[in-house]
Amino acid sequence: MLYRVWPEWLRLWVYYASWYTLNFLIGAAIVRLIVWFMLFHIGLDFWIFPNYFCDDNNPLAAFWPLLEVTLRSDKFDPFMTVVRLASAFLIFQTSTEFLKDPKNLDELFESSSEMINEMYDWGHDRFMGIPQNTT
Repeated sequence: MLYRVWPEWLRLWVYYASWYTLNFLIGAAIVRLIVWFMLFHIGLDFWIFPNYFCDDNNPLAAFWPLLEVTLRSDKFDPFMTVVRLASAFLIFQTSTEFLKDPKNLDELFESSSEMINEMYDWGHDRFMGIPQNTT
């Protein structure tokens, strides 16, 4: 309410708090998925923030418990063993092909850094009420 009449320092503080909270939430979701996928291949369900996507009245409940480890019920299933081995092989093969040319990794980091900077600048200008270029 009445965001335009807030002092600039308060708008800036709210923007920074929102930006870094959003980055933490997105980063945590990506890290937890990568860790789960790596440990899926050895037959474990390992979750960082297991209630992360749980809709509850208390938002802090999404971050408790911190970790959960369970043995998958299909750990010794022959079909799932083949799926895990095929998946691990495909990940290894794709990573090897991608990393053969060091330019690929540099371009990936450069483009992701550029995208984050553009999103930050756009959000900062929008949040602070700086007129946007319409060209």
